[in-house]
Amino acid sequence: MKNIIYQLFVYFNLFSLFLILVVFLFLFFKKTKKNLFNFLKKFGYQMIFLISFLSLIGSLSFSEILKWPPCKLCWYQRIFMYPQVFISLISLKIKDKNGYYYHFWLSLFGFLIALFHYLIQKGLIKEINCDLVSFGNTCFLKINFSFGFISIPFMALTAFFMIIVISLSALSKQNNQLK
Repeated sequence: MKNIIYQLFVYFNLFSLFLILVVFLFLFFKKTKKNLFNFLKKFGYQMIFLISFLSLIGSLSFSEILKWPPCKLCWYQRIFMYPQVFISLISLKIKDKNGYYYHFWLSLFGFLIALFHYLIQKGLIKEINCDLVSFGNTCFLKINFSFGFISIPFMALTAFFMIIVISLSALSKQNNQLK
């Protein structure tokens, strides 16, 4: 059961990486770029809700079902991800165009923390002692790099990146309409 839960979120992450690649390919063509921006503007909050909700379910599954206690950096990432579930729902309900600003800034800070966490986990930042950022070294003892690169911080990194792209796309479209 434990392996199934983790692998499910690994495959969600692989699918997300595929979507990111497709989005960037669409940016090279003028017609598809315009359609992509229109789609992201129309369904941006729904997509952000789905991404942040799956992230919430994933992180709670890892800590509550798999019993992997989150380290301090995981908690900081949760702080920047969890409110986005509610912000996207409220923004969608009241048709608030400014919600994308909140998503962008929350995701930017969450992305930076997740990137820092992932670099520590991959051993690219060696000056940080594990005890400084972890309650019980769980991220370092439970490292499971699926496909050689996907770990829990990488999943968070991907989710924050997708929300940043959606937010920037919607804000870009919004700003173009104001001109």
